[in-house]
Amino acid sequence: MATESESYSMTTLPLFQALTEHMLLANVPKEVLIVLGAISLAFLYFFAFFYIFFITGPLYLLAIYLTSEDAQFFDCYRAYVDKNNYYCT
Repeated sequence: MATESESYSMTTLPLFQALTEHMLLANVPKEVLIVLGAISLAFLYFFAFFYIFFITGPLYLLAIYLTSEDAQFFDCYRAYVDKNNYYCT
């Protein structure tokens, strides 16, 4: 039996974290990764433009940087943009 010093906290259990934390795929939200991948594949397939990876690569790294502190950054930004005219003075 685990002693008191070895006991687990509810916040460190994987099931609790899966229910409370925002899920990221490759360290970015799933929607952002799908959009970047779709843009890359479209330019690659239709135009054979391999240089698109030099554009979407830094955008992916920027998305990682923005979500490193707040996993819900893009959700909050999308809500802010929708209500921007309402809160504008």
